[in-house]
Amino acid sequence: MPLDISWLALSLVQGIGHKTLNNLLEVFGTTDDILRASADDLVQVRGIGKKIAETITTIKLHELVLDIEQWQNAGVQIIPQYADNYPQILQSIDDAPLTLFTLGNYSPEQWQNAVGIIGTRNPTKQAKKLAFELAEQLADSGRPIISGLALGVDASAHLGALQATSAPTIAVLGGGVLNIYPAQNKKLAEKIRETGCLLSENAPNATASAPRLVTRNRIISALCRDIVVIQSDIKGGAMHAVKAGQQYGRTIHTVNWNFSGNQHLIKDGACVIDPTNPHLASSM
Repeated sequence: MPLDISWLALSLVQGIGHKTLNNLLEVFGTTDDILRASADDLVQVRGIGKKIAETITTIKLHELVLDIEQWQNAGVQIIPQYADNYPQILQSIDDAPLTLFTLGNYSPEQWQNAVGIIGTRNPTKQAKKLAFELAEQLADSGRPIISGLALGVDASAHLGALQATSAPTIAVLGGGVLNIYPAQNKKLAEKIRETGCLLSENAPNATASAPRLVTRNRIISALCRDIVVIQSDIKGGAMHAVKAGQQYGRTIHTVNWNFSGNQHLIKDGACVIDPTNPHLASSM
């Protein structure tokens, strides 16, 4: 199916998600008709405020066509929600990304039974070691590893998974796949692309931001069957992924270490991983 440029344009408007686009389609019929609508008509639609309406009316498709050519020349794949190769597991969530941008070996059919390994950007040496070893064992057993390419636990999990050959690792980004954040992990991102992929709902050149880093956590959670929080404070970013994971019915795991996030998860019923077990993956 050819790429619907109008769909892509709308999916890049901040504030338009799955539900809002459906509301627009119910009123106007097609994505092309949405772009032809006036701001006055757009604001009559549930979920559309003045700012979003004005943004829609200023969309320039000819500029987006040039961007698409540039992105694709750099190796980016554009996967809209209506595409056959859009990850089925994402289709089941209410706030599924309208469009995904990927770089590397995009093979969602190989991501079955994936595990998300996440945690603080400032882990202890013990936590980094556990993230690495657990990711390596799980990937060796054929379970893909998904994380967020952040410093600390995320990077350790990706590195551990890269030691295995039985399953890929997927990095879900809070910026664009052509604008790696943090910059310290650019080489790691390049390694991930060789066997796995980088994935984002943001435009490929987009800059990472705090809100985008938070919202990407729901994608990590949605793509996984299990979520492992290695180390986190109760207000840590990993807890956003846990909240989403609980909504999606994912199994949450953590370690009985004296960190506020870990202890909160244990009290909330999370499965406990024994870091001294030499066969870590066998408990999942």
